[in-house]
Amino acid sequence: CAFQPHQHSRTRFLLKDFARSFGEADEVIVPDIYFVRDSSREKEYISSQDLVAQIRLHGGEAIYLKSFEEISGHLTGTLRPGDLVVTMGAGNIWEVADEIVRWLGTDR
Repeated sequence: CAFQPHQHSRTRFLLKDFARSFGEADEVIVPDIYFVRDSSREKEYISSQDLVAQIRLHGGEAIYLKSFEEISGHLTGTLRPGDLVVTMGAGNIWEVADEIVRWLGTDR
């Protein structure tokens, strides 16, 4: 799963709920939080790395990858037949899904 959190304030308030919800995922990849509406100061209170740490504390596998290119590269290097990839978030995380679909259409 590639999950792009939406807003720092929302991520901070829902941190433990998010972490628990990803406890059963094989792997959660978290890029930077999609920054809209929040103040710049809100960024000081939480980061994607905090979410990754909480997911791990709840028994999940999680990594932080800053760029969508890194995420796509990681996924194309680790995906196996039968794997399911979920991309979700309010930002432009759909770009990762598009890249994976392009990759699947190539001769690998």
